[in-house]
Amino acid sequence: KDREENGVDIGTSAQKLQNVYPELVTTDPDGRLGVAYDKLSIVSLAYVDKLYDMYKELEGKYNELKKELDELKK
Repeated sequence: KDREENGVDIGTSAQKLQNVYPELVTTDPDGRLGVAYDKLSIVSLAYVDKLYDMYKELEGKYNELKKELDELKK
């Protein structure tokens, strides 16, 4: 985690990230884990793209079901 000037810690869990993307986690000589945030942003953007695609697919299915329901109500 990084400490901002106001004393608030921000970051992600290196332990959780290590299970999915071990190449983004570093270990210092004392055994403390760190996150390669410069690489994490690229991975995050890829997942945003994937989530958007999933959203559009679900939106299409929703619209189809809504149309069918509207037809059944008539």
